[in-house]
Amino acid sequence: MTARNACPFPFDGGRVGFRISATSPDGFELASTVGRFPGELPPYGTAETKADLLCDATRVARYGVALH
Repeated sequence: MTARNACPFPFDGGRVGFRISATSPDGFELASTVGRFPGELPPYGTAETKADLLCDATRVARYGVALH
């Protein structure tokens, strides 16, 4: 997961949260996970982190990501 800061000021990565979900073809959520970015998200920079989403990938029709 990569976050890109388009602003001229930094963000505390611990305050930038995300949610990743996997949805089946019939609209059921198969799995989801939440997380935060470590360190600082610098001005006009990026921050990266890894997250595990445990589900049967052959049943997934769509992945979704939301920042909060």
